Amino acid sequence: MLADAYGVRDYATLAALVGIALTAAKTVGPVTAGLARTVTGTYTAVLLAVPQAVFPLVNALSG
Repeated sequence: MLADAYGVRDYATLAALVGIALTAAKTVGPVTAGLARTVTGTYTAVLLAVPQAVFPLVNALSG
């Protein structure tokens, strides 16, 4: 999909940037969830906050 949207020439650069962003999210997400669990004593705050953070970001990126 990246190659179709931005061209084959820039694919490697874009794929690397997307990979870095995904790796950062995979690192920060669980640490933040664990910290929230430690502070609040429950995962409820995390489960309620994730959709509120993710859905607007997905909408902004998709359109």
